[in-house]
Amino acid sequence: MLPGRPYIIKTGNRQVPGTLDALKYKVNVNTMEHVAAKTLVLNEIGVCNLELDSPIAFTTYKDLLVAGGSFAGNVAQWKAGLWFPLGYLNGSVYTLTVYQERLIAGGFFQRTGGFRANSIARWVD
Repeated sequence: MLPGRPYIIKTGNRQVPGTLDALKYKVNVNTMEHVAAKTLVLNEIGVCNLELDSPIAFTTYKDLLVAGGSFAGNVAQWKAGLWFPLGYLNGSVYTLTVYQERLIAGGFFQRTGGFRANSIARWVD
């Protein structure tokens, strides 16, 4: 990946055009060390700034990064360097927010786990 070059970012069943603005560093997957870099090659992991043409679903919930997408049941949390399912929704998640300390997901889905959701779901601990 090269700064300034356009890319397609896939999240859920959406594809969002965007540009890699700046590469901050790449991550040595064996030591988790941050390594200075100007580019990323195939299978390298890095931290960067992206400029997207439309928003994608990200928020923080209980001090964890949460994202909507096609991985891990359509809602996942980033923990210890990996994505873990936070629940299962049977369709796309377009927005995430926290209201009264509860995670709320909105999108195009009908069920969450065994419950009817009708395009909106609230997490209960």
